[in-house]
Amino acid sequence: IGTITPEAKAMWRVDEGDRVVVDEIVRCGTCTACRSGDPDCTSMHVYGYTLGLDRDSGCWGGYAERMALLPQTNLHRVPNDVPAAELTMFEPLASAVNWVQRAGVQLGDTVVVEGPGHQGLACLVAARAAGASKVVVTGTSADALRFDAARALGADATIDVESEDPVQRVAEMMLGHLGNSL
Repeated sequence: IGTITPEAKAMWRVDEGDRVVVDEIVRCGTCTACRSGDPDCTSMHVYGYTLGLDRDSGCWGGYAERMALLPQTNLHRVPNDVPAAELTMFEPLASAVNWVQRAGVQLGDTVVVEGPGHQGLACLVAARAAGASKVVVTGTSADALRFDAARALGADATIDVESEDPVQRVAEMMLGHLGNSL
């Protein structure tokens, strides 16, 4: 946290110099969904998506030295000993955990992750943590290094969709035709 007004300090219970991450989704807190605990707020804002440069200060993104915050924003303190480079995974990993929970991934499930970018790799990790027994990651021939990362993170298989049919390959895996050749 940089310069902070007394009002903001009281609202978020933070001090100048505190290390925080910002919950990118800001729910209104007043719609029917919010009042019932449903995560699908009908009036939510998402930093970097729904808040544009044309609104107020325009400083709504997180990749800047300063960022404007809506009053309902949730801030999460982070320990001083966690390197900033690791904290860049906060949003992708939080999104991945949310998506895996919303998809209902359970022990023994097979999960296919489409794309081995940072979000896809985070989904792989989240699916494994949720108990998926098989995780398959798809991509293109340009994803060779990312496929290596996916395998290192526990992917059972990677599929280059330019050279093989992913639907057929996953169906074969699920039917057991590949046995231990994954």
